[in-house]
Amino acid sequence: MPGAPDQVAVGGALAHPFTADHALSGDDLVALVGGKGAGLVLMHRAGIPVPPGFTITTDAYREYLAHGWSDRFDRSVAEALDGLEQEAGKQLGSETNPLLVSVRSGARISMPGMMDTVLNVGMNPAVERAVAAASGDAAFAADTHCRALLGFAQLVLGAPEELIGRAGAVAPDPVAVAGMLTDAGYTVPPEPATQVVMAVRAVFDSWLGPRATRYREIEGIDPAIGTAATVQAMVFGNLGDRSGTGVAFSRNPTTGRSGLVGDFLVNAQGEDVVDGSATTEPLSVMADRWPELYDGLRRIAADLEAHFQDMVDLEFTVEDGSLWLLQVRRGKRSPIAAFRAAIDLAEDPAFEVDRREAVERCLRYLDDPPTVADADEGGGDVESSAVTVVASGLGASPGQAIGVLCCDPDRAVTMQEQGLDVILARRATSPADVHGMAAAKGIFTTLGGQVSHAALVAREWGLPAVVGASEATVNHDDAGGSVVGPTVTVREGDVVTVDGDGGRLLLGSVSSGRVVAPEVAVIQRWAAELDNDGVGTTTDAATPTPADAASRGPGAPGTTTDAGGEPSTDRVDGPPLANRVLHALRIKGMLTGPGAAAICAAPESTVEAELAAAVDAGTASFMEPRAMWLITPDGRAAHPAVLAEMIDGLDLGAMPYQRFLELNDRFKQLCTDWQLRDGEPNDHTDAAYDETVRNRLAAFDDEAQPVITAIGAVASWMAPYGPRLAAARARLADGDPKALTGVMCDSYHDVWMELHEDLILTQGIDRAAEGST
Repeated sequence: MPGAPDQVAVGGALAHPFTADHALSGDDLVALVGGKGAGLVLMHRAGIPVPPGFTITTDAYREYLAHGWSDRFDRSVAEALDGLEQEAGKQLGSETNPLLVSVRSGARISMPGMMDTVLNVGMNPAVERAVAAASGDAAFAADTHCRALLGFAQLVLGAPEELIGRAGAVAPDPVAVAGMLTDAGYTVPPEPATQVVMAVRAVFDSWLGPRATRYREIEGIDPAIGTAATVQAMVFGNLGDRSGTGVAFSRNPTTGRSGLVGDFLVNAQGEDVVDGSATTEPLSVMADRWPELYDGLRRIAADLEAHFQDMVDLEFTVEDGSLWLLQVRRGKRSPIAAFRAAIDLAEDPAFEVDRREAVERCLRYLDDPPTVADADEGGGDVESSAVTVVASGLGASPGQAIGVLCCDPDRAVTMQEQGLDVILARRATSPADVHGMAAAKGIFTTLGGQVSHAALVAREWGLPAVVGASEATVNHDDAGGSVVGPTVTVREGDVVTVDGDGGRLLLGSVSSGRVVAPEVAVIQRWAAELDNDGVGTTTDAATPTPADAASRGPGAPGTTTDAGGEPSTDRVDGPPLANRVLHALRIKGMLTGPGAAAICAAPESTVEAELAAAVDAGTASFMEPRAMWLITPDGRAAHPAVLAEMIDGLDLGAMPYQRFLELNDRFKQLCTDWQLRDGEPNDHTDAAYDETVRNRLAAFDDEAQPVITAIGAVASWMAPYGPRLAAARARLADGDPKALTGVMCDSYHDVWMELHEDLILTQGIDRAAEGST
């Protein structure tokens, strides 16, 4: 994949039609045409009805960023439009059979709603008349023209929201709308081809817009990947009562349970569903209204889920009784849905997802696992005479959040910086609100459904959310704002509770008993049962530092000594630190700075400098919100050569690997005995039983340390495993029950698995052949 813009060579095809015989597939295709473009190519190949179109590639975006728009871009877009017109059997600007198109963004990584989408491109007065004649519906044509004018003026020309609101108020009169926009200095060009070019440039420019930039910062997405732009023939869900539009998930994005769910609107365009401006209807409405189309959608969802081996999110339109698919991607989901879906897929023989993959899909949530209502404390029922319900809606993202009400995203950031927990209330959120959403503990909106912007982002970030609370209104005034419910009003600064499980906004601080979701225990157990094969773990404050490695004294594994005989952790004799850092990333998948320092037995600042260099080289990426470095596909590809350098000249046969395997079998049983007592989960209330297991671990560690010392004498980078295991042993002796088998906390089990993986990689061993799978 091309690197930074100044490294992009000018040349190569800029636009690829969906019908192109792509030599690429999988991740390579996604990198070139973005997730949206790749999904459309996939569906076209599978015979799924997809409106024709083409994608202007991420390579083209980087060329545009480096060198600006050129005649080459104009020629490429014109040629691609010619092909689209031929395939669609329509023509841009035609006064008899006009073509309208959408221009949509599409990066390699989904960023829902954070970049611009321009619909109904190619409309002008002559085209409006042609659309009215072809459809037999002048009102539809006028509405489409108004939508085109407003969308283009706002997204391409930059017209302010206040002007768009005033102009929208005179719709569906396109002459009046155009007049208001022109009077304010925002004239939409009448030439359809010019509109397309300007829309593509606006989509490209939106990649560096403030909302997309902020979202990437929060999600740790590399800005260098850029975006593609997909130009596609419009199909219309607002063409009367035999038309509609919606978004469907193959599994419930809130709970993870299997079954088609989503939002639908009759006689509407897609933006009406996802922008939260309307209260949508469940897909059951479509099932009742058009059962055959619904069954077709359900079959398509099942086929695509089987292809992606994951829950999928589909955007679709019904135009005059015909079903069209506009997008497929892996579905955004709540943390609890991530666990439930991962477990179900791993346990379903129809899917190829195994337990290791299921664990990897849930890693990002294990530091702060999702909770559910505690059945022993009333099942989370917060209904009582002491509870005041401000408003009820749809529980779009589970959990409960307590904070002070705020009705403005900018003020939400300020309040959060003041140390307050904030509940953000909006009529509907938009991508422009993302900074306020990031500052909030919970989200409440009066409009929208399961696939609204608020719902999608809240689930992705694990924020409790209630949407579509149509019985309430959000007001803005000099005092800052308020939420007015049927019987009670709350103002900014009042404490409220978002109940994402029950779909309610509650007055005051109302907390029900909650426990970690049972699905978390399943994933943790699977992680404990698996030997580490690239499954990333993270470290916490209890992770031993380089000083811990030195604390065992001169000559201890993982340490060197200076001229005065004092311990030094500046380096481990052997491979360069850069190689050891990449090797550590390959072992763990993701690392914090302190964790990397402990593994490499080097100062944190020095290790972080190497990690930063790895980011520059493309072998690692940095996830800012979690302060973590992740190995990239390029890093995995580079690792074998790095490892070959590390082991060059070493006598690997001198490592006591068979002795390690003997210890490994005993350690597995020890872990099982810590987790289970008399066949039941160990609740650690039997102090005598736990003491017995702790004593057994101490004896085990006494036997293991000389073996690890011998391993480190051959491969010096493995020497720090000894001190790290000793640190976990000490934490267990001090009463930390997670120090033996805990996940993602540098437990004895964590470190032991990493050592095992290191031995297997270093010696080139077939894990299945050795019987450790």
